Amino acid sequence: MHEMLVGPDDAAAFEAHCRPYGGSLAGVLAATAVTVHGIGGEPVYRTVVPFHTRAKSRWLDSVGWYVGGAPIEIPMAGLSDFRTTLERVRTELRSRHAPDPRPHRPRTPPPRHGLPPDVPDLYSIVSFVDARGVPGSERWPSGTRSA
Repeated sequence: MHEMLVGPDDAAAFEAHCRPYGGSLAGVLAATAVTVHGIGGEPVYRTVVPFHTRAKSRWLDSVGWYVGGAPIEIPMAGLSDFRTTLERVRTELRSRHAPDPRPHRPRTPPPRHGLPPDVPDLYSIVSFVDARGVPGSERWPSGTRSA
């Protein structure tokens, strides 16, 4: 099952807009933070950000989910629009979970601790997949399968 939220032109425009701030992941985090803050007024948006753990070249061709998750907090005070939220997300991602310049290696390990114990929902995760690069995805709207 899949549900297309936007068409290819809107997805490309969103990606291009978010690229200077870290790409679509930063954009989705910023949009979610703005939405959660707008609905509930929470002063800090907290979530878990995925990262890959396939750090050794011998695992590059293996099949499986080599991912982990690390907590991130986006303070919402003083954020007036989507652009400033994107800037804050980029800053938080870089300061807490910046990648190593060498491919497939996190610069710092994720924190051994999780989110603060008073966070109401410790397991709140937003999941999305930008599937435009999946072979055959251009045929999904018509319902035809890849050969």
